[in-house]
Amino acid sequence: MKTNFNIQKSVRNSRSISALQALKKLQGLGLVALFLLIGSLQVWGTDLFHETFGDNSSSARAWDDSYSVKSGVLSVYSSVAYTMTNVKQGKNTTGQTKSGLNQSANGTDAVFEFGPLNVSSYESLVLTFYWTPSSTSGTYSRSVHYKTSSSGAWTEVSKTSGNAATSFNLQTYNLPNAAQVSTLYLKITYNTSNTQAKIDEVNLAGTAAGPTLYTVTFDANGGSVTPASATQASAGAAISLPTPTRSGYSCTGWFTATSGGTKRGDAGGSYTPTASETIHAQWSAKTYTNYRTLCSTTDPSVLVSPASLNELDYIVGAGPSAAKSFSMSGSNLESGTLTVTAPTNFQVSKASGSGWASSITFTGVSGTLAATTVYVRLATGKSAGEYSGNVAITGCGLASAVNVALSGTVYTPTITADP
Repeated sequence: MKTNFNIQKSVRNSRSISALQALKKLQGLGLVALFLLIGSLQVWGTDLFHETFGDNSSSARAWDDSYSVKSGVLSVYSSVAYTMTNVKQGKNTTGQTKSGLNQSANGTDAVFEFGPLNVSSYESLVLTFYWTPSSTSGTYSRSVHYKTSSSGAWTEVSKTSGNAATSFNLQTYNLPNAAQVSTLYLKITYNTSNTQAKIDEVNLAGTAAGPTLYTVTFDANGGSVTPASATQASAGAAISLPTPTRSGYSCTGWFTATSGGTKRGDAGGSYTPTASETIHAQWSAKTYTNYRTLCSTTDPSVLVSPASLNELDYIVGAGPSAAKSFSMSGSNLESGTLTVTAPTNFQVSKASGSGWASSITFTGVSGTLAATTVYVRLATGKSAGEYSGNVAITGCGLASAVNVALSGTVYTPTITADP
């Protein structure tokens, strides 16, 4: 099975002409050194079906003129059956360069139908044939249909009607997008109010399909993951499953649903997809042990007091503000580093008189964090106005940042004139 047909809007007419047709055209031009060109003749696409209907002198396929149904199996394409209704072979086509099938003006559709064709390895399918009514005095209609199973409904690709021309001309049809098609049936119908209409050199060509591509999209399901998707290069190839991350959780694998579903594989493992799909990370919460109490909990936490500090003020040119502080303590923390980050325009420090920075860290934290003082201030050099933001405490398995709200004002000095 292959991916959708990619049908091109513009196709070179020569793409779907067989080598035999091309050679006939060159012969018609009277090229003496034709044999020099055979080795370099370029033919676009691969012929999947071709019917010449013989030539004017051929008796290999002698159709009678009774307008009866003819059916059978073509000798070259042994798996393809054809049916012809209300048609006769175009013998004695004086003045024409083609022979073929001929429908007299009998008021009913002439039909040429063929299939099944195995197109599972091809895309950009193009149907071509030569066609003409033999008089401009009447009107005609011509249509092309396809279906994908013997019992399926016919879908019309194109219908053309109008006044006729008197010479054979090449008709080209790009078959429409038919998703996941492996088998194709085609039908050409025509009707004319004039003397007759002829069809010849029916050909179906296609381009060998490229490798099947599947895209697997990764849903971190509350965590984060890189990359977000992976494309399989060819059918049967495996892809690598990335390792997602989520604070306080361990990934239990990739599944077809956010909970339950079918497991596709473990993080860091591999998986061979058979279709494009989205797979989801599933998680289990980590358990932490407090060895002093031998109690288990799944909630690393940090407590702060107070939860907000305000009036971190100064007058323009007299900054920074006076320092204020809050206390933080933690329990059931993962081993690692706790980071305290100041909001824009503020600073933090472990001491009231030095060490001011945009962030500070506490390393070697594990389990319990004893009450620890953090100092804050509004940074110097700010213009007059109000400032606010949150100190963010992160790390050591905290599911989300713990915040302390800060606010302060830089005032413009008031100058009062002497009385």
